[in-house]
Amino acid sequence: MYGYLDFEKRNKYLLKYNRDFKDKDDLLEELTTEWTNMTLYSSDEVIRAMKKFIQVPNSDTYIVVTLAMRKDLYNIKTNLTAIDLKLN
Repeated sequence: MYGYLDFEKRNKYLLKYNRDFKDKDDLLEELTTEWTNMTLYSSDEVIRAMKKFIQVPNSDTYIVVTLAMRKDLYNIKTNLTAIDLKLN
């Protein structure tokens, strides 16, 4: 997801992991495939947040997904908000 937000800069890092995306559309297609796979094991909150990121990929929707994943994966009780995770 983060690679999509700054594709030109981050694509070289994706290549390091044998992920050869020709453009942002390729990466968005992969994210959509992963979203489909997520429906098997992710919480409702994560699925909804990821869907929103795919529809509107920006830093705000990215933060919402990461917070939802953090809670889901680690069962973390947190009071962090999107504002807490924004760097600028």
